[in-house]
Amino acid sequence: MLANLERAGLPGLPPEERARLLHFVAVGAGPTGVRFAAELYDLLGDLRRAYPHLAGEVRVTLLEAGATILSAFDEYLREYTAGAFRRRGIAVRTGCAVAEVGPGCLCLAGGEVIPAGLVLWCTGFAPSPFVAAMPFEKDRGRLVTDDYLEVPGHPHVYAAGDCATPRGRNLPQLAQVAEQQGKYLGHALNRRAKGLAVAPFTWRDLGINSYIGGSDAIAQSGPGKGRIKGYLAYQLWRSAIFTQLVSLKNKVLVPLSRLQAWLFGRDLSKF
Repeated sequence: MLANLERAGLPGLPPEERARLLHFVAVGAGPTGVRFAAELYDLLGDLRRAYPHLAGEVRVTLLEAGATILSAFDEYLREYTAGAFRRRGIAVRTGCAVAEVGPGCLCLAGGEVIPAGLVLWCTGFAPSPFVAAMPFEKDRGRLVTDDYLEVPGHPHVYAAGDCATPRGRNLPQLAQVAEQQGKYLGHALNRRAKGLAVAPFTWRDLGINSYIGGSDAIAQSGPGKGRIKGYLAYQLWRSAIFTQLVSLKNKVLVPLSRLQAWLFGRDLSKF
């Protein structure tokens, strides 16, 4: 993005090329695409200091093939996010399937060509060739397991994470699921090594959240359950990320980095 900004600032550049370089597009309006657009909106505040002649020309577009953004969240939070993006000038286009990404542009299924200086592809999950080639039973590309995360008919072969799902349960493809499965398997294998009984895997829904820019976020504890929006959800989101920092070093440096950015703005220099 910084390279695009530098090229866009060159004198004599045609206006259409400058507009292309300053158009950033996220394909897929799930949490990844939404967070990308949100972080880019936050970055615009620092661009006004570093690139005052270009900041007003930067455009952010979010493309979604489905009918709505953030499909894992309930309708209230989806509408809240869409409204926040409209107020911030982030273009959200639903029902737009991308047929091809070419050099400097995207081609939609309907034939429309959208010039873009940067494209982030975040449309979801697909099985890797390694998983797809496995001769095991699959459900929509994911390896089927029993309630103990063991592949049926293959003793001592286990599958966990995005590549697998217990039969009939269709667990969401989230980091929290894989983390809980990893802890479960470690505990279960230790018990089996000692000849002890093992209970089936039980997933505990820890909720989902997403940052939407401007110190604003949304959080949901489950379908039809608790939902939070705004600054409180933003602080919950930051707290959840902080708890996932493994080392003491990161737990010290991350708050210091946030304080530095708050006091002096982001460092946009390149080396």
